[in-house]
Parts: sequence; structure tokens; C-alpha cells
Amino acid sequence: MSDRTVWIINHYAKSPGEPGGTRHFDLARHLCDLGWKPCIFAARIESNDASNSVEQVAPQEIEGVRFRWLYAPAYEGNGIKRIINMGVFAWKLLDKETTKDIERPSVIIGSTVHLLAAAAAALLAKRYRVPFIFEVRDIWPETLIAMGYTRRHSPLARALGSLERWLCRQAAQVVSVLPGYGNYLRERNIPPREAVHIPNGVNLDNIGEPLAYRKQDKFRITYLGAHGMANDLQTLVRAMEMIELTHGIVSIECHLIGAGAMKQALMDYCADKGVKQVFFHPPVNKNAIRATAADTQAFVLCGRKLPSLYKYGISMNKIPDYMAMGRPVIIAMESVNNPIIEADAGICVQAEAPEELAGAIMKMAQMNEAELREMGLRGRGYVEREHDMKLLAQRLAGVMEQCLESWFV
Repeated sequence: MSDRTVWIINHYAKSPGEPGGTRHFDLARHLCDLGWKPCIFAARIESNDASNSVEQVAPQEIEGVRFRWLYAPAYEGNGIKRIINMGVFAWKLLDKETTKDIERPSVIIGSTVHLLAAAAAALLAKRYRVPFIFEVRDIWPETLIAMGYTRRHSPLARALGSLERWLCRQAAQVVSVLPGYGNYLRERNIPPREAVHIPNGVNLDNIGEPLAYRKQDKFRITYLGAHGMANDLQTLVRAMEMIELTHGIVSIECHLIGAGAMKQALMDYCADKGVKQVFFHPPVNKNAIRATAADTQAFVLCGRKLPSLYKYGISMNKIPDYMAMGRPVIIAMESVNNPIIEADAGICVQAEAPEELAGAIMKMAQMNEAELREMGLRGRGYVEREHDMKLLAQRLAGVMEQCLESWFV
């Protein structure tokens, strides 16, 4: 098969070596081996870091994957400046100067987080008369409604809902990281009412073999990722506070690695309440996760109690990352799917229940090394079967081939 070019539009895509999700680089790297020439369009700016906006960043090529970085103005938080940031990215994407020196696409993928980037991708697909694939990673407007940022029948929700329906109608195929997104479409009678499930995954070649345990004086649990409202790290911090209040300063440490809007508030809470065993660290890139995991006995993550949203499933980047290391996971979340339960690779408790989470942490801290290792290896085996990026890239390539076959019939 001759090389075919796929443009992947993801405002927040990351290159390897940067903190954050590298889903599209990881997929694109394996697409190269399948005869595709991928180009990722993203904004070179970090959220909550107004100093990092730049007017122009040179294109890059990393392991055969091309990155085209577009200017977007700096912003902090989730106010009007972030909306402007989104709009400028979409506008720049549609500027013919942006794409004039890149091979004509065979397929264009437009990925959320936000719908404006996906809409720009759909318009580009119309311009070049090629199939458009709509990839859903976060559901809009349902995410904003569930988080309490807008009402279901507000003008914003109606506008986003209309844009969502338009994108689905324009798509040759809808793809989602969420296993239940097809149910979401059917409930709302949105065509095509089916979606191909391609979850988040990991490049196992980069990660290597599961980590051996090191002898530690303390039982260390680690959270890696964003510190935002949706991550509900308040529950984790309160769970550690309860452990200290009930058992004193026991030999359990909780390390939070990352950045986000809630980080300072979490640090202030620990300082005010005298929580001694929670430690905060700056974000690290994916290449550093293995070194971080080497000193960790278990990973932990939390989520808000959002039944109207999580009934369609979860697929967080950090879950397969955690499991691939061969470490057990403590998860405080309620969803229609739960890889930790499916793999029997950790302990699951209710969302927003710090006392239950504290109990789960204490229970795991009392397990012996053999029990922890067996639990972690079950998770690693699950990732190898369900979340290997090589397999997921093959699935995506199959979707693109089907779209092309249907497009030119």
C-alpha cells in the first residue's frame, strides 16, 4: 500500500518528553509502520502557564511523526481567555498558510477536548474532500453539565449540543475512548448512533518489563496527573488526613505529581490541617514515569461522583499507564466500566468517600510484597491485551481504511 497522509487535529496534543497525554503521538508512531504518514496539529501552549505562549514554533518530526504547532494566546483557568485560546487555534487551523506546505490529507481526524478544534477539522475535510473522523475523548456539553458549569437547557448547552450533532453528521465515522459513547448517541438519536471504541493505551516498548519492588521504609502511594476539579484530589487528601488523625503519623506516604487549578488549594489545605504525609511535586513527562513508579508500591486516583457522565464509561490516560508498570491501583470512582475491577488489579471504592479511600489505603499498606506483585502483574497482563498502542493503532488504521473505501465507492 502506498503511503497515505492523515492529519490529526488535537489542540492539546503533546510530543514525547512533555508532561501530559501523548495518545496521538503514540498512535501516530505505530501508524507509520502501517503505511500512514501522520501529521499532528496542536497548540504550543500549556494551560495555566501564561508565560509559555509563543508566536511561532518550528515544525518538528519525531520518530516519523510530524508536529505542526499553531499559535494560541495564553490563558489561565477556564474563563474567557481560554475560550479565545480555543477560537484562535481553530481560526489558525483554517488559515491556508498553515497547511500550504503539507501533503494533501487522505483522512482528517478531529479530536475533542473542545468542539471548535473538531469543527475546524470537519471544515478542512470538506475543503480537501476527504473523510472526516470525529474522535470523542470528552463529551460536550454533557461534561460541563455534569460538572455544574452550565445548565442542561442553557444557551451554551444548546449551542454545544447542536455543534456536537453537526459533527456526528459530518463524520464518516465516530471514534471514542469511551466504551458507552454509542449509547450516548442512541439516547439522543444522533446519527450515526454507533461509535468505534479505541481506548487510551500505552507504548509497552517504551515502558519495558514490569518493575520489581524495591525495599522501602514506608508504603508509598502515588498520583500522577492533572490537579483539577474533575480529579477530586480533595478526597485523597482528606483520606490521608483521616489516616493521620486515626492512626498517627504511620508509615504511609502519598505523593501527588502534576499541576492544575486545584494544586495550590490542596497544598493550602494540607498546611492548614497539618497533614504531614502528603507531598507535592511538579509534573513529569511520560519518559520519567517508570523512574517514579520504581519507588511506588501502589498508584491511586479519584473521580467525582458523576453518574450522568460516567454511565458512558471512562478511559483516562493514567489508568493504563499505572497498570503497565506492574503496580496495583487504588481507585475511588464509579463508572460503567472499570479496568481495575476487570483486571482484578487493585481496590475500588465509592467516589467522594474519603473514609472508604482511607480504609483501602490502609488495607493495601498491610499486604505483603507477593500480594502486591500478583495484583500488579494482573493489571499489566490486562494492558497487554486491551491497551497496547500497537493494537489500537491497527484498529484506527482499519477504521481509516473503511472510511476511504466507502468514500470512493
